[in-house]
Amino acid sequence: MTNTKNKYIFSAAWLFPLVAAAPLGLDICLPSMTIISDDLGSSLSLTQWVISGYVLCLSIGQLVFGPLVDRYGAQKIFVLGAMLFCFNAALVYFVTTMPVLLFLRILQGVGASAVAVSIFSSVPKLFSGNVIGKVFGILNGVISLVPLLAPIIGGIIVSNYSWQGTFYFLALYLILCLLLIIKKPLPRVKTPTKRCFYDVMSGYRQVWLKPEFKLGCLASACGFASQLIFFSSSPIVIVDVLNISVSEFGYYFSVNALAITCGSVVAAKCMGKYKEITLLHYGGLMIFIAGLGLLMTSLTELSVWGYILPASFGSFGFALLMAAGASIALSSFKELSGTASALMACIQMTFASIVSWIVIANWSADWVSMIMGYFVLSITIMILLLMYRANNVRLN
Repeated sequence: MTNTKNKYIFSAAWLFPLVAAAPLGLDICLPSMTIISDDLGSSLSLTQWVISGYVLCLSIGQLVFGPLVDRYGAQKIFVLGAMLFCFNAALVYFVTTMPVLLFLRILQGVGASAVAVSIFSSVPKLFSGNVIGKVFGILNGVISLVPLLAPIIGGIIVSNYSWQGTFYFLALYLILCLLLIIKKPLPRVKTPTKRCFYDVMSGYRQVWLKPEFKLGCLASACGFASQLIFFSSSPIVIVDVLNISVSEFGYYFSVNALAITCGSVVAAKCMGKYKEITLLHYGGLMIFIAGLGLLMTSLTELSVWGYILPASFGSFGFALLMAAGASIALSSFKELSGTASALMACIQMTFASIVSWIVIANWSADWVSMIMGYFVLSITIMILLLMYRANNVRLN
């Protein structure tokens, strides 16, 4: 049985470059945020929507594309999304104002939403049993490598060329992904099923009413929010406050990404040996520890490691929450895998976008909004777990 599972997991390797596409659209832009703001003459709060707007559209778009995946198949929706993403990334060449860039980022986010839901909805169709959770853990591990490498790549491109070069890189990457799925297609639907608006809403309601979905989705949403807080604050702290060059930004940022990778590996190994709800407990605890570490740093002399190391604990917890949350929330959905994946991603990313925007909008030199964000999110996870157990619902 173990050899069979390992074989299935190994067979998921072709999904790795595909699942990295959507997060790459976020992370490769991070080193250039302050440069974009200066170049286009925009405020930092408006420039923040280059990140938050992309994530918000990435999340909401999946509500539309999720049911379309169930109806038309993941292959067709991935192609549509990749082409939309690629085209609007290339159009950045003509950008001269921030509103135009934000408009293109909205369209990139919509394309990325189709790409993301196509991949994650394919997992329950391609695998079964405990292997689903292990594959989700591995895919999250791959995603964690993106913030490890993307800021370094982005920093090199920006330092040697321009911030627009990061978008040209994204366009080229999506072209390569399209070539890959021509050779190795995603799951298809032989006969598209007709679904009216009522059927779509009924599907979302059916997914939401399942207690396991609520727990896995909301707990992982808190984890995702903690990461987006770090992503949004890192250019401010590392580049603006500590005056570290854009070319060096990615190397410090990679420490955090390494923590995500370690957490994803641990989650993949623990899945099946321990209950997913146990991993959610530890994930929430790690985010709480991150908040404590950031609080201690804010009360002493500010340094880059005093910022990076505590945040890395939160990143490790984020990886546990994402893998365990996805396994809990999505394992029982096969026919509605697209709908379930879309609803989960929408809730995760919309919640994270709003939380990170609130933190940055109320940013201060003493990091109060960031620290409070970490504490509130960790406490929310614990409350969700207590409520779940109070209702006497057991995971299979």
